[in-house]
Amino acid sequence: MTIRQHAGLVGVLSLLLMVTGCAATFNGPGSNQGSQRMSSPSNLDNCDGALDSDAQVSLSAAREEMREERFHAALAMLDDMDDRGVAVRYWRAEASRRLGRAQARDEYESLIGSCMNGIAHHGLGLYHMAHGQPERGVDALAKARRAHPSSSQVRNDYGYALLQQGEVEDAVFELKTALELNPDNERALSNLLLALLADDALDEMASVINAYEVDSALVQRISARLPALQEGWDRSRPLASNPR
Repeated sequence: MTIRQHAGLVGVLSLLLMVTGCAATFNGPGSNQGSQRMSSPSNLDNCDGALDSDAQVSLSAAREEMREERFHAALAMLDDMDDRGVAVRYWRAEASRRLGRAQARDEYESLIGSCMNGIAHHGLGLYHMAHGQPERGVDALAKARRAHPSSSQVRNDYGYALLQQGEVEDAVFELKTALELNPDNERALSNLLLALLADDALDEMASVINAYEVDSALVQRISARLPALQEGWDRSRPLASNPR
């Protein structure tokens, strides 16, 4: 963190002491890889018309296990279902990704071109980002963004992926969009503040903090994330060749 950033952050924290009321509770940094999902998947669960009523009940039960973060149980229930419907493959991919299983990639790829194309790209993007393939991850998330431009979750995840790659200006745009689409998207707010701090846009950061009544503890957690973010940028840059 530069001297100016440190001094500015102290000023931001001082401002927070004068803000009445504390802000939301946050689940943690980064992309929306928790139980939260975009609204599209549940609406698309039978987009190919392959599920009968019993299968839809079983799928609903598996989704409930996912919401409770019981991913092993969800995967077991999904493995017990006939996978002819794209929804079963999608949720199996989601459970597998949350468990770190490589089969998630194949499940997502099997959905490309289906009626779940956009959300398959979203999951595939998150998979690649988590497995050290950022270029493929950003590309897949960009395709998800084109398919679901009004999804706050997709815009947040794409924006955070861009931020991890050091594309701060584009990341700020995506994260602002995510937050305006859903002002209750806590991760989008957290990630936007991190992006503004990384961009040295402290006045704008202070305005967002004030508008959303963010508490000082969250700002301190965000500032603590900045060094790791910048170290990631340094690692991704090619080393300069030695002058001859």
